[in-house]
Amino acid sequence: MARRAIPWEARGHSLDRQLRRLARSGASVKTQSKILRVSERAIYARRAVLGIGRKVAQQGGNNG
Repeated sequence: MARRAIPWEARGHSLDRQLRRLARSGASVKTQSKILRVSERAIYARRAVLGIGRKVAQQGGNNG
């Protein structure tokens, strides 16, 4: 049996907007999935569609 599609575009892109905001704030995918009530797999897939990549560690610091 097929699952229903997630209405990412419904309600004025509110889920996309929330996903971008959570990603910018540094929330983990697990936290994002709990807040948006969507599976982690769906979060990863939608982040790829939106072009939201993984956090990149900042260069620099005290390396000597």
